[in-house]
Amino acid sequence: KRDLVEAVRRMSPVKAPGDGDGDKVRFLTTEGPMADGMDSTTKALVDLEDGVNASARRYNDLKMAADLKTQELRRLQDQLKDLEAENTALEEISAKKTREAVRIEKLKEEIATVNDRMVQKDFQKRQLEHMAKRLKTNQVNFDAHIKSMDSGLRASR
Repeated sequence: KRDLVEAVRRMSPVKAPGDGDGDKVRFLTTEGPMADGMDSTTKALVDLEDGVNASARRYNDLKMAADLKTQELRRLQDQLKDLEAENTALEEISAKKTREAVRIEKLKEEIATVNDRMVQKDFQKRQLEHMAKRLKTNQVNFDAHIKSMDSGLRASR
């Protein structure tokens, strides 16, 4: 922007009308065309310089807004990357793909297997206890029956 403005000034320096030393700066008035005494070429150059300055200001404003939006975009991209990493970790946990989740699943399977064996052994123990009780009861009954048969045999002799 500065180079363009300097190039315009070098081509045609703007001086106040009737001034030979060039120290005075021109002032625009709104009292009709050419009221400040400038010819059309000078006026065109001044208008061009004003247009360049306005365009440069607009460019700077837009550039600043774009830079702010770029910073915001980068911040949001970083936040998105963090959220995606967290989401991936949670998906692995829910899909039971992590080392700890696999270990937990193996332990659960082992617990289920051991629990099934315990239930089976408890069932066998109760069966054997019931059989032992029946055998004791039957032994008492058979002993009583044999005694009665033995006393009947002795009485018959």
